[in-house]
Amino acid sequence: DADPVVFTDERNLHHIARGRETSLIWGKQNQEVGDIPLYRHAQPVPVVPDEMATSDDMNLYQKSFAQGYNACRNAMLNGGKS
Repeated sequence: DADPVVFTDERNLHHIARGRETSLIWGKQNQEVGDIPLYRHAQPVPVVPDEMATSDDMNLYQKSFAQGYNACRNAMLNGGKS
């Protein structure tokens, strides 16, 4: 279910939104840049955990763990971009 079943484009989605009952769709072999993937089932929303707070009461290990945890969380939010 993670792979798109077919593709369409903005123009075809516009036709559907205006009430047109049919629209053009095509398979992966004909996919072009800018095409919109359509899936059999709704795709899950990525879940990112809450930020881990640090305090002066934490020891060095706990603070380091929280910093690493938050760095990983930030990478998830940024999609791996710095």
